Amino acid sequence: MKTKDKYPNLNKGDAGKKLAEKFKTKEQRIALCEAWCKHLANGFSKESFLLCDPQTFRRYMAKYPQDFDTQKINEAERASRRFWEQLGIEGTRGKEVKIEVKRKQNGEVRTTTQGFNATAWIFNMKNRFGWKDKIELGGGTQNKTEIIVHDEKSAKNLQKLIE
Repeated sequence: MKTKDKYPNLNKGDAGKKLAEKFKTKEQRIALCEAWCKHLANGFSKESFLLCDPQTFRRYMAKYPQDFDTQKINEAERASRRFWEQLGIEGTRGKEVKIEVKRKQNGEVRTTTQGFNATAWIFNMKNRFGWKDKIELGGGTQNKTEIIVHDEKSAKNLQKLIE
């Protein structure tokens, strides 16, 4: 199914068009937000969204905040993270990870993976969610403490506590 068939409320347009020309109406912007949320909730990155790039999406959000449900967007971002975390949990437990690839009429997309590649998953989490292997705390070479933190927010909070 083509994007124009899947999202009939959206204008066809190329990336070079001005902001106001691509998604002119409130209905088009609401449909854009819904498509964005479905895309993220299915585990895909913001950068792979086909209807517009992340910067354009943020510009529309800033210009037309009433057309973008920030609660739904936040839920979709959490669902994306949960998708990848669940994949990691199942894989590290030794389960064979199976998620079918099927494009459904309601726009949901599922992917299929058999087996588990922990290294690929770790790199994915680092790139998608800012995971770090470790943080070094302290000044010189003496009295260094090493703490392993798995997300950027915790790392920043820890750094604030130290300073």
